[in-house]
Amino acid sequence: MKFQSLQAAVRMATVAPIVKSALFITCALCVSCAANTPRMASTATATADIAPLAQPLDAESAAARALAVSPKVRAASLRFDAAAARAHAVTLPPDPRIALEVGIPIDGLAGTALGASITEGIGWLFTKDALIDAASRERDALARELVASSAATSAEARRLVRVVYSSRNANAAARDALSAAQELETIERARVAAGESTDASLNERSVDALGFSNELLESELAEHDASVALASLLAIEVVPEIFAHEQQPLEGVRHETLDVVRARYQVATAGAQLALLDNPLGSDAMFGGGYMRDLEDREAVLLTLDFTLPLFRRQHELAAARAECDAALAELLEAQRKADLENVHALARFYAAVASVRSARQAAINAQHVRDIAIASHTQGEANKEFVAQMQLLECAARVRAARQEIALADAISTLDTRIAPATSVSLNASTMQQGAPR
Repeated sequence: MKFQSLQAAVRMATVAPIVKSALFITCALCVSCAANTPRMASTATATADIAPLAQPLDAESAAARALAVSPKVRAASLRFDAAAARAHAVTLPPDPRIALEVGIPIDGLAGTALGASITEGIGWLFTKDALIDAASRERDALARELVASSAATSAEARRLVRVVYSSRNANAAARDALSAAQELETIERARVAAGESTDASLNERSVDALGFSNELLESELAEHDASVALASLLAIEVVPEIFAHEQQPLEGVRHETLDVVRARYQVATAGAQLALLDNPLGSDAMFGGGYMRDLEDREAVLLTLDFTLPLFRRQHELAAARAECDAALAELLEAQRKADLENVHALARFYAAVASVRSARQAAINAQHVRDIAIASHTQGEANKEFVAQMQLLECAARVRAARQEIALADAISTLDTRIAPATSVSLNASTMQQGAPR
């Protein structure tokens, strides 16, 4: 027994250098792959640079802060980082596998069976180009999603700033309108008391005052909703004073809708799955070599080729993968068709909103002139106080309508800022805002 133990120890000493060599090769490959892998910063623990808010707040400052604090933009950025890492990983060979075997002797049999092997996947060699292309398209799709998410977030911030600003103007006009309506009601009540008017006329004035009171409540509710949404988007407590601005869309925005981006991502995913299956040896094919010694102390060099025979499922799985690719491409074409149609509608709504705002602003200016004339006439004794109040009421109502049209324009601009018509070259600038839709 002592001799057999000594013999086994000698045999283990013989195979130890081979095992060490295999381990050294594995470590060397791992170190080489790690050296070629880019070291990416840990964005999950990084703190975003918060853009300071301007005082008073303007649309661009709000957009910058929204991008800095938005979880949606951060998630899109992290998904792009993950796709970039996968795109680099597919350019490298898969990690090798090492196998060590020791045969435990049974009574009556001499010797110890030993084996050591290292294998490397070779299936990726046949699909490397397709995998790299699919990973690159996935990375590009997520890059477009990051751009789209950033544009949508900044456009929403600008829209909310415009809506809050216009809503505050509408609130001021609605308060003035309510005051004018209440003054008319007071005048009418005095006329009824003097026997110069009827209760029916007083009821009409009361109904008008109640209507403007409800209109003020609705306007204040709209301003509250927009302010709360803006504060949530910017991660602030209270929305400060907003800087007056001229509403106009951004120039040169070039990116796709999120539906198109997601469709591109599905095309890339389906392409990657097809590339894995469309392989003569299968995606799990392995090749390697090593050392082997049997129970009779016969030594040999071991060569291994391990792959799957595509006898039953492979052709059906491949056909299914090709159908998924065709379906993903068809969905991409449909998403692009809808995006193009929505781009045309967005442009039409923008030009219509520009024309409506222009008309409403001119109506408010005209009403203001009429009010000023009424006030001057009242000063000269040519008009009574009731007529002045009526003109003030008309002027305030025109201001409310103008503010609401500006809110509609803010929505149209936000929609336009998040998309672009590929076949349309339209310069959306200040002159467009002044001139309205092209004839």
